[in-house]
Amino acid sequence: METVFDKKHQMTVDEKIAVLGFEEITPDHLEGWTQRDHYGLLYNLYTYRGDTKTAQHYADLIPNDVRKIFGLLNHDHATSRV
Repeated sequence: METVFDKKHQMTVDEKIAVLGFEEITPDHLEGWTQRDHYGLLYNLYTYRGDTKTAQHYADLIPNDVRKIFGLLNHDHATSRV
């Protein structure tokens, strides 16, 4: 299962706070989450980073995601970055 904790994503402390809501979080905190849930976190991570292409990739992996239906992709964090 792919998660935000995979080394290839290399989340910073600021990203953990922005995307997950916590500075210190481990995979155990997300136990029981589905692959769909993790794709949603990855979508949020890459949207926060401003990487719309990768964010779109993860959004496309989420079946029946409401953001696709209403065309809200790549907007979540784009206007809330400090």
